[in-house]
Amino acid sequence: MFLRKKEKSDIIALFTRRSTVLSLSDRKSGLDFLVSFFSAVRPTSGANQSSAESNLDKLIASFDQYPILLTNLQHALLSQLISTDLSAALTESGIPLARGFWQEFFGRLRHKLLPPLQNETDFLYTINHIFYRKKDYQWVESIPILTWALLFEKLSLSIHVDDRRISDQLLHSLKILSFQVSQLGFEREVYAYISAEFLEINPFLQQNYLIHELEDLVLQSASPDQLKPLVEQINKVLGDCHRSISEVQENHRTQGVSLHQTYTLIILVSKLDRMAILIDVLDNDRYVNSAKFVIFFKTLVRNEKKKNSIRELLSQNLGYLAYQIAEHKGTKGSQYITSGRKEYRKMVFSAMGGGLIISFIAIFKSLVTKIAMPIFWHGFLYSLNYSVGFVLIEETGASLATKQPAFTASALASSLDARKNVNGPNLYNSAITIAKVARSQIASFIGNLLIVFPGTFFLAWLYFLITGNKIVESDAAMALLESQHPWHSLSLLYACNTGFFL
Repeated sequence: MFLRKKEKSDIIALFTRRSTVLSLSDRKSGLDFLVSFFSAVRPTSGANQSSAESNLDKLIASFDQYPILLTNLQHALLSQLISTDLSAALTESGIPLARGFWQEFFGRLRHKLLPPLQNETDFLYTINHIFYRKKDYQWVESIPILTWALLFEKLSLSIHVDDRRISDQLLHSLKILSFQVSQLGFEREVYAYISAEFLEINPFLQQNYLIHELEDLVLQSASPDQLKPLVEQINKVLGDCHRSISEVQENHRTQGVSLHQTYTLIILVSKLDRMAILIDVLDNDRYVNSAKFVIFFKTLVRNEKKKNSIRELLSQNLGYLAYQIAEHKGTKGSQYITSGRKEYRKMVFSAMGGGLIISFIAIFKSLVTKIAMPIFWHGFLYSLNYSVGFVLIEETGASLATKQPAFTASALASSLDARKNVNGPNLYNSAITIAKVARSQIASFIGNLLIVFPGTFFLAWLYFLITGNKIVESDAAMALLESQHPWHSLSLLYACNTGFFL
């Protein structure tokens, strides 16, 4: 009756042909029903992923015409929820379990070669049985959040949290997450970077006390009004946990960043987000944030399909580390962005200082060129010359027009960061930032040129007065000019390479 290869056009007729309601105790029939239902949503081989959305829309639209379909879908899902262990899905799936990046890396590598056995009473077994194809996560993610939210709202799952078998599992999972968050909050990589403001009443520890209070009230079947003040307090403390994590990230500029710290923060944020979902379900107010629930559902499916993917692990961790580095550079980039006449003049003077240092760098490079030595040592001295110059620019507070974009680009990207704006990137503020960056770049460019040309000429003339020799002349001077020609030389390619590495 519930074969996977049935035509999708017949699936509604197939579902509604059954006049009896599925029993909540019949787990096998419920699982078969769910497999068939989501097979009807799954795009056919070779079809566009977007067809999954239209398939789901048709099934949701049929609920009003065929109430028996909705009832059986509810019972099928509840039969899995009440007869399986939810704790692994809620506390482990999608959250790295090992105590470090390399342990998780080698764990995935081991399971890639020898996959672990899965218990049939585990809810993750149900997820893997329903979404049995390797790339099922792709069409699940292609369906918009609003469409999935409509399906879950139709299922009205929040009203069934009253079932003690489900609420006990949710509470158990919440306590596990709470203890883990407390432990991670006292990891040296986190605790040592938190300010005194949060250390006085450590939110990572405080949330654990509050979760125990919530457990007592839920077990006493407290009303929503009784739960509301405590839930609000818990959400406030969880917000403090997130602010503490943000503070650690902001301190990367002065205290640095490590892969282990990045990994720990990923785990912490994941567990805090999971706790927020469970608290939302347990607060008895008959309302669940469907958007958060859908995100969790999509994450659950994706992670089960890619739980042994080493590429996914590297992408997640290195991507997060790159984000932190970009944030660090973005913060520094704000120093190179002017907002008024006073700052504009300051930038010009700063650039003039940078131009003076570049004048000395140019002269020293030309002098090094005159020394006969192997090409390796020429390259070494060139590099040393530039390094000393850039360190001087950094330590004296001077600026260089060619160096600025590497920092201001990160600041501009930060202004477009969706993580910092609930309603998406603020394009108006980004436009203002672009205008400021352009003005700052022009100021730096003008300041550099005001000094570089006359400054270098003056130093070369001074060298001639002292030694009686010219730094470059005749053919050597012409060769030097020719090497900077935009299309008679490779100078543009070298400039592109420099921009890329900056």
